[in-house]
Amino acid sequence: MMKVKSPLAAFSLGLWVANAPVAAHTFTFTLGPAAGATDYYGVICSTDSGASTDHLLLQIRSDTPNGPLVSAQVRKGAIATNTTDPVSGDAEYSPASQTRGGDGLYDVTINKTGPGAVVYTVVVHCLDASGTIHTGTDGVVYQDQ
Repeated sequence: MMKVKSPLAAFSLGLWVANAPVAAHTFTFTLGPAAGATDYYGVICSTDSGASTDHLLLQIRSDTPNGPLVSAQVRKGAIATNTTDPVSGDAEYSPASQTRGGDGLYDVTINKTGPGAVVYTVVVHCLDASGTIHTGTDGVVYQDQ
């Protein structure tokens, strides 16, 4: 797993590129101590791998024991999904959200249930209709709190 201290640097360097190993779609970030801290990213799914995107698959995990729970909301056009890690600080990810929006920009918002800094890990995959072929994946950071 790759730990990224500066999400902006990671995205600027293009680390969310589909030709990287699958582990390259796994990133660790921090939400600050404010109860309303929110991170906001864009994930861009494309045909760069030669296949068309059917959906964005996302899972999230809180890595802070006894910390607030973390949730991710994914939106593309009129389609939105949500997933929450039900246990903070364990090794398990949330149930996978699958947002079926095809190629293009997916908005991803990360928030938490209350005050306290929390380290979280997010896994994203742009996938074809079979769910087995990774399509082009890139990203941009809009807000890092």
